[in-house]
Amino acid sequence: MKRFTDTEKWKKPWHRMLPIKYKCFWDFLCDNCDNAGVWIKDMELAGFELGEKIDEEEGLRILNDGKERIQIIDNGEKWLLTGYLRFHYGAELTPQSTIHRGVVKVLKKHGLPIPKIFGKGIKRVSKGYQKGIDTHKDEYKDEYKDEYKEKDIKEKPKSFPFEEIWAKYPRKLGKKEAERHFRVSVKTDEDWQDIQTALKNYCNYLQGKKVEKQFIQYGSTWFNNWKDWVSYKEEVPDECRFEDNLPKEKPKLTKEELEQIHKEAEELKKKIKECQVIKIPKHSSK
Repeated sequence: MKRFTDTEKWKKPWHRMLPIKYKCFWDFLCDNCDNAGVWIKDMELAGFELGEKIDEEEGLRILNDGKERIQIIDNGEKWLLTGYLRFHYGAELTPQSTIHRGVVKVLKKHGLPIPKIFGKGIKRVSKGYQKGIDTHKDEYKDEYKDEYKEKDIKEKPKSFPFEEIWAKYPRKLGKKEAERHFRVSVKTDEDWQDIQTALKNYCNYLQGKKVEKQFIQYGSTWFNNWKDWVSYKEEVPDECRFEDNLPKEKPKLTKEELEQIHKEAEELKKKIKECQVIKIPKHSSK
C-alpha cells in the first residue's frame, strides 16, 4: 500500500542527527503502522527487516528526543505515532469523509479518544491522493466490507423493468430515447404504478378513438410525457350524456290534462281515416 511521506524530514535537525539505524527504524514504523498511526510492537520483526537488532528503550529515547513522537499505549503492546494523523488527515475528522470514518473506527478499536489526538490550528495536507494509487480507504475497506456493502445497497437507486412496460407499448419506435426518459422519470414505486396507469389510459384512448397506427406517438415521445396520461379521463360532450337528459322524476298529469290528451288522440285518428288514399284498380290495356 502507498502512503504519503514527509520529504521535509531530511531538513529537520532531529531527523538529520539520527543514527542511520534509527532513521531506518523510523521509516519502518511509518510504513508498518495502521491507518490510525498505531504500530503493534514487534521488535523481532523490526530487527529482522532492518538487518540489525533494535533496542526498545534506546529507540524510544532517541526518537522522542526533544519531542514526543511515539506514545506507548496498551501497556506497552502498541506504539502510537503522535504526528501521523495530523500529517495524513489534517486538523479534523469529518463524518462526511469515508476515509475519516474508517480512521475513527480504528481509533475507537484502539480505545484512543479523538479529541486527545486532534487539536486546533493544524494544517491539512496541501495535496490529495493522486489518481490510481492505493489509499488508506483501501486499507480498511476489507475490514469494514460488510458496512460498505450495506451502504452501497442503501444508496443504490431502485431499478424498474423498462422492458416489461416497453413490451406493452403499441408503437415501438425510439426505444433508446424512451428508455432514457424512463430511467430519469421512474425512480419510485409510485412512479412505477403511475406509468402503468398512464399506459393503460393511453391504450384505452387509442382504442376508443380508433386512432390509426401512423398517428400513435413514437415511444421516444410518449415516454417523455407519460405523466400527462396518469389522470386522463375521456371527455364526453354534454349533449351526448344520455343520463343527463333523462328526467329525474316522472311527470305527474292532472285529470284534465289526461282527458285533453285523450281527446286530441281521438281527433288525430279521425283525420288519419279521412286522409287515407283510396286505391284505384288498374285497367287492362286491351
